[in-house]
Amino acid sequence: MTGTSGGISSEARIFMFLSGVIFLLWTISQLRSRRLLVPVSTSFIGISLAFMVFALIPNLFDKVAYDLGIKYPPLLYEIIAYFLLVVLIANMASRLSVVDERCRRLAQEIALMKNATDAVER
Repeated sequence: MTGTSGGISSEARIFMFLSGVIFLLWTISQLRSRRLLVPVSTSFIGISLAFMVFALIPNLFDKVAYDLGIKYPPLLYEIIAYFLLVVLIANMASRLSVVDERCRRLAQEIALMKNATDAVER
C-alpha cells in the first residue's frame, strides 16, 4: 500500500476514480445510442461523478459521514447504495406499470378493430 489519504489507499482511490470515468463513458454511450432512458442515465451520471469526487477528495466523504452521525464512514457507501437501489426499483416499477397499461389498452383496441373487420367481412 503506497500513500493513503483519508484512510483510503492511493490504489483504491485510482480504482474508484477510473470506475467512475468508465461508468460515466458507458452511460453517455448508452444514452447517445438511445439504449438507456434519460432519467436512469441522469442518476447513473450522478453516481459516476460522486465516485470521482470522493476518489479525489476522500476526506470530504468521511466528513459527510461523521456529520450525519455515522461512526464508520464506509457504512455510508452501503446506505447510499441501498437507497439508490430502492429508488431505481421504484422508478422501474412505475415505468413497468405505465407500459403494462399501454399494452392492455393496445390489446383492447386491436380486439375491437379485429371484431369490427370481422363484422364487415360477414
